[in-house]
Amino acid sequence: AGSMALVGEPKRLISEGDLVVVYEGWLKFNHIHVKKGGKYKSQYGIFAHEMFIGQPYGSKIKMKHGARTTWVIPLSPTPELWTISLNHRTQILYHSDISLITSYLHLKPGSVVLEAGTGSGSLSTAIARTIAPHGHLHTFEFNEKRQHMAIADFKK
Repeated sequence: AGSMALVGEPKRLISEGDLVVVYEGWLKFNHIHVKKGGKYKSQYGIFAHEMFIGQPYGSKIKMKHGARTTWVIPLSPTPELWTISLNHRTQILYHSDISLITSYLHLKPGSVVLEAGTGSGSLSTAIARTIAPHGHLHTFEFNEKRQHMAIADFKK
């Protein structure tokens, strides 16, 4: 299975099963789980997942599309990139707000946090990184549909 390291040495090469944030261009981000036989449909064409496997994060993956060459850049997921690429089910918080919140709450590794209203999980993923590796985040979402979607996103 893939991995998303929140702490320690970043992973350098993409493997099958990894969660990858794909950058296509100005403010165009998506995320995929890389798997053999999978296809990523971009606005420029279809990229086979095999094109990502074994490549370093941050490399330019090129493909000929007719007379022109197109590209995407696979990025290692971070809470910031996750915020941009996730499905916005609710109004989300962005980096400047998240920084202010984590600072005012004096969050640090080992903190225990109770969050009311998971929403899209933007703040949740940032808090999880801030309190890792020994902290714990308890998050509550009253909307059952959003709750199930957030659980699926967290598993990614």
